[in-house]
Amino acid sequence: MARSTDHKGPEHGLRGKRNLIRLLALILLHAGCASTSQELRSKPRESNSLHVDVPYGEFRFHILNRLAKCFVGGTNAAYFFPKVHDDKPEQSVSFDIYEGGITTQVLISTDITRNPAGGTDLDYFVGHFGVFSNIRAEIEGWATGTNTSCMNNSITNRNDTDVPANTDPL
Repeated sequence: MARSTDHKGPEHGLRGKRNLIRLLALILLHAGCASTSQELRSKPRESNSLHVDVPYGEFRFHILNRLAKCFVGGTNAAYFFPKVHDDKPEQSVSFDIYEGGITTQVLISTDITRNPAGGTDLDYFVGHFGVFSNIRAEIEGWATGTNTSCMNNSITNRNDTDVPANTDPL
């Protein structure tokens, strides 16, 4: 009597093990990352403060415009989203940029404050995970409206149109 088997070959078991190893490596890679703004702020890879001679309302608009353009969307495995908190309307706003997917982590956390002497102050904290470099120049360009690019153009596939100036981007 012939015996029927559903054997897929030795490579099938090996492929499953490779996928499991990849999944575990991805989870371990994310294990050291900040999952809250407070965690990121306590041990950032980079942090800095800067002052920009741009009125608070204009600064806020430009920054939120870049958030809406650059950090919304992605894939099911890795997607980006901002959380914006108007701490004191017309005075201060804070936002965090998150990456979601298998795990959720904070990539960047910022505080934007109207400076009573004029202009706007910004404090930012950058996490250990990510490919962000020279973030200070990026943020200054966003704040003044002179930089309309994203830190990582591969994050989303959205077109490069800005939100109209008289609307709130988020």
